[in-house]
Amino acid sequence: MASLLVSILVTPEYLDFLQEDEYGFVILFTQLVAYTSVLDFGIGSWLLQKISVGLISASDQTDAIIKKSYRVLFLVLIVSLPIIAIIAFKTDLFFSLPTGHAFSKTLFFFALLASVVSIFFKPFTSIQVAKEHLRTNATINFFSLLIFNVGSLVLLHLGWGINSFFLAHITSVIINLSASSYFLKKQKSFALHIGIPTLSETQTVLSGSFFIFLNAISAQIIYNGDRIILAGFVSLSSLSLFSLNIRVLEIGQTALIKMTDTYMPKMIKAANLGVDFCYTYFFHISRLTAVAAILILANIFLFNQTFITLWIGPEWIMPSSEALTASYGLAVFLHVVFRIPSIFLFGLGKNEGYTKTSFADGILNLTLSFLLIPKMGVMGAVTATVISTLVTSVPANIYLLKNALHKSRSFWRIIEPGLMPLAKSAPLLGASLWASSAISAFADSWLRFVFATILLNLIIIPVTVMINFGGLKNLQKEINQLNHGFHR
Repeated sequence: MASLLVSILVTPEYLDFLQEDEYGFVILFTQLVAYTSVLDFGIGSWLLQKISVGLISASDQTDAIIKKSYRVLFLVLIVSLPIIAIIAFKTDLFFSLPTGHAFSKTLFFFALLASVVSIFFKPFTSIQVAKEHLRTNATINFFSLLIFNVGSLVLLHLGWGINSFFLAHITSVIINLSASSYFLKKQKSFALHIGIPTLSETQTVLSGSFFIFLNAISAQIIYNGDRIILAGFVSLSSLSLFSLNIRVLEIGQTALIKMTDTYMPKMIKAANLGVDFCYTYFFHISRLTAVAAILILANIFLFNQTFITLWIGPEWIMPSSEALTASYGLAVFLHVVFRIPSIFLFGLGKNEGYTKTSFADGILNLTLSFLLIPKMGVMGAVTATVISTLVTSVPANIYLLKNALHKSRSFWRIIEPGLMPLAKSAPLLGASLWASSAISAFADSWLRFVFATILLNLIIIPVTVMINFGGLKNLQKEINQLNHGFHR
């Protein structure tokens, strides 16, 4: 989260040096980097699942699985080289390249190559998350992203233009991998293994990770596909406006996902400790996530336009900003809250079911994006996301989890922890969106903005907690149950 706040600080500086289409290409570059993460073929997430179960059962096969995974990832790295070469050197076939500064396809290639090389270290992340050593992984990521943001800014001042971001990215990845290598050496039972895998090893690993790989592709389509289509079918400038107007929403979404990821190892373990315990843990984490999402969305509905005005200027606010905020806010809520059932399905080893659901969501989202974005622009992208989520992902994940719990729970009991907080807090969210114009008129300086934020949250937070938990004591009790539920 700290790295995202750093990006908020440096973006106004970026915009001073870059034209709209150049900044749009920077956003496109970050989306392509995100897409390279799927080139691990789901092995990182599959390892997380295997290591978590291995730590529970003290399986002697855990170390062998990790060794096989390293060798398969090394093969993936070699096979991926021609793919990123085509993307880097033939970019102008798909997008209008920015014209403000010289564009280096070679640096672009090496920046993408650095991202592909980093997938070889996915087992390290899986080990840290499975062992709940989240601080190590978070610290490495924070400093590498800080180096990217600060490095980009320094290079922009030195006149490197859009190439600044490629160089800064390469540097940050090198530092990230160096730190990961250091900590890997300290993992006495988990050593780095380089080599070509046998056919049997490749089949073993990829057969386990295939459905997770499809799920990762679907996630990238849902979260990033619309932006790539927007850049290709509309313009890089439109991508700039879209990205800047939803930046705060993205930060809120990331915060919520980080919160649920913190509990992911516990959710995976809970899924394997019996139907009753699994449902109890699911109920608590879903309700807590839903309430956290409502608090974040209420603040974004209230302050997003005011923040953009003070942050980068009113000229960057889109004409349909309020509708965009409300629609994308709904998409964030649905994706984050109803992502919880898929994590429990993942923990139960039901990869095939929820992956088919996610893949259907991604295909529908992609189809709607191609149809709606050329006609509706930015609102077409958001509309495609909301419709595809409501039609496929939400109902299917609920249905699959209900069946995984051996039909011991009704559909309502699966929906309740995510839906009830939204229903109870709907008037609050509506009032927040309605009051945004008044806030913009009042908070015409950062001092007034901070004052309004603190004052209104002194009302919003207690009201939301009271509506959903009956008071702060009950909220604290719920959090304690999540943290200490395994010490029964």
